[in-house]
Order: sequence, then C-alpha cells, then structure tokens
Amino acid sequence: MIRVARDENVKKIEWVLWHESEIRDALEEAVKGSGRTGGAPSGHAYISDTTASQAIKLADGVPYIEFYECARGRMSKCAGGCRQYQKCLRTLDNPSQWLSVCGAVARYCEHDPIRREVFRRRYARGRTRRNTRIAESTYYFVLGEIRSYALQAAAQAQVIKVF
Repeated sequence: MIRVARDENVKKIEWVLWHESEIRDALEEAVKGSGRTGGAPSGHAYISDTTASQAIKLADGVPYIEFYECARGRMSKCAGGCRQYQKCLRTLDNPSQWLSVCGAVARYCEHDPIRREVFRRRYARGRTRRNTRIAESTYYFVLGEIRSYALQAAAQAQVIKVF
C-alpha cells in the first residue's frame, strides 16, 4: 500500500516526479512544434518561417502543459492549450522550471545509495517498496527527506507557494 501525502504541494511534486518523461516529451514537442507562431491569442504576429517561430518559442518558453484524458481513458499531453480531448486532468504551469526541480532532486539522490534506491523505486519504477532490503521505517524516513528537498527545490524555482 502506498502512503499518500496530505499536503497539496507534496502531491503536486510527486505527480511531476512520476510523470517527468511525459512532461519532457510534451515540452520538446511544444518547442519543436508546428511552424505557425502568432495570431491573436499568442500576442505575436504570424510568422511562417519555422526557424524564426522556433526561436520565438525558445525565447518565450512554454507557459503551461495540459494533460487530457483521451477516448481510451489514457492520459495525453498538449502544450499550449489544444482542445482535441474531452477532459483536462491537470494543467502544469512552468514545465521547464518543474523539470529543473526534477533534475535537482535526482542529483540530490545520486550521492546516497539508499536515497538513490528509494527515489528509483518510488518515482521511476512504479511506486513500490516491495523486494527491497530497506526497513519500512528507513524507507519512509528517506522518502520524507526526498520530499522535503523537493519542496525546497520547488520553492527555490518559484513553482509552488509556501504560504
């Protein structure tokens, strides 16, 4: 059984850590995206040059990524607000900042073998503590340290509000 955090910030951070690869893919897709940049909602003039439009996207950054539920019930991503799916499950603001938080947490966990194993099992392999040689109390203590560091990194990156 997985213990679920009660704090909304921790829930959001854990969701981001669990879906880091999808966020990275959506961000790359948004930056490489179509050649069309501009129009009324974006605040830019229409530019048909793909190199120029990519430069504008890189300079502006991707403001948010929306994750939708598609017809088969799976999660799909859409950067910049397309509406091809029915139900928006989650909107993630500042995805590049969130990826920097994920990288900081991964670097923090690399130096300690127990922390590295807890991080890998919790966020990379499907949220399990089974088949580890780590005591349950140690596992949850280290998980608390990882969550605490992730909160600090997210606050430093200004993607969560502390108070």
